[in-house]
Amino acid sequence: MGGLFRYGPKAGTATLCRMRKFRKSRQQNLGGNLALLTASVLLAFALCEVVIRQLPASDMMGWTMVPPAAARAAAAGEKRPGLPRILVLGDSFTEWRDNNGESYPRVAAQILAQSGQSVDVVNLAEAGTGLTEYMGNLLRHGPGLRPDLVLIGLYLGNDLVPSSPSLETTEGEAAARKESVRDGDRSPIWRLLKKSVALNYVYRLAKQRIPALRSGFFDQTLAYAAGQTGLDHASLQARLAEIDPALVDAARADAINGWDLAVAVTDPDYYGDLAGLEPGSKQGIAAEASFRDLRALIARARSLGAEVAVVLLPPPVWVAERYQEHFRRLGYGRLGPVAGELALISRLKAELSGSGVTAIDPLASLRDSAADTYLPRDIHPNRLGQRKIGEAVAAFLPDLLPAKAGPKAAAP
Repeated sequence: MGGLFRYGPKAGTATLCRMRKFRKSRQQNLGGNLALLTASVLLAFALCEVVIRQLPASDMMGWTMVPPAAARAAAAGEKRPGLPRILVLGDSFTEWRDNNGESYPRVAAQILAQSGQSVDVVNLAEAGTGLTEYMGNLLRHGPGLRPDLVLIGLYLGNDLVPSSPSLETTEGEAAARKESVRDGDRSPIWRLLKKSVALNYVYRLAKQRIPALRSGFFDQTLAYAAGQTGLDHASLQARLAEIDPALVDAARADAINGWDLAVAVTDPDYYGDLAGLEPGSKQGIAAEASFRDLRALIARARSLGAEVAVVLLPPPVWVAERYQEHFRRLGYGRLGPVAGELALISRLKAELSGSGVTAIDPLASLRDSAADTYLPRDIHPNRLGQRKIGEAVAAFLPDLLPAKAGPKAAAP
């Protein structure tokens, strides 16, 4: 007989035992190999994440790693006696790489620390926001944070858009106070994935090949800008047809800033008109209305017992000719001067001076730099640009901060 009965019952039992041990060993080996493979993949991903964060490509994703403003405010904790606290408001210019210590408010704090003066910086800047959202973050978080200084990063390229309703009104404040929804409808896993520069970089590349992944931001902004300027559909399509199709596709794929191209299509002299600030012009009227919103924001910051300073952040087209080339390819016409004082900045300085507010103007420092201070094909400063702005801010801070910040009662 063959099989188990060739050597008797005992031999068969021994064979079964050996088979069970073999299967168990195989399962253990398989589990070990899977664990080793998983560990190897995670290690490789971690190394990739570390490397890509040091590359210039990561600069284009300098906002993905920063938590929402509400989380930053909660993490700030109680104000420490004797440690001046700076509350920072702004948009993507001011938020960029804040968690890495490379935003200009962090650079300014580092420079002060080198001279022996420590400060606590709470940066609540958020990408894609304006004066209304600055007011909202101040109203929601300012009283609890009890700042000694409120630093407002005012991007001159698109922050001077009047709020509706005006922030001077009760209705305007109520609208601003509504809770920010940034990432509020996202799952914790989504927010965790957003913090990975490597995954975000892969996602950006994928959007260039897979239209379904695109955000639609450019087309939405284009429609909004056309409505604001009164451009009809036929004229809009005609203007769009004049632009390099590769640039239009790049904007739709979020590879370049869609706002830049949308404005070029609908208002090609936007930057030139804004820089000149002609009285009675569209840009002049909008700026005057936004100055009222800015005054309301300053008044609310002062109600907390804080000093106020405004950083005047220029777009690259007013800094150097080499930056204007990209914007001309986008379809812009008059872009404004790259030398001398700008009417807009002179008007803002006069406005702020009249209110007793310090205006910090880094334009001269940015213009003096032979090296690039802005990201390629973008409106945002790079690491060097952030440092230049931070140095300008640091020069003013000692006069704006109390020598020793004592306890401050919470504002009502």
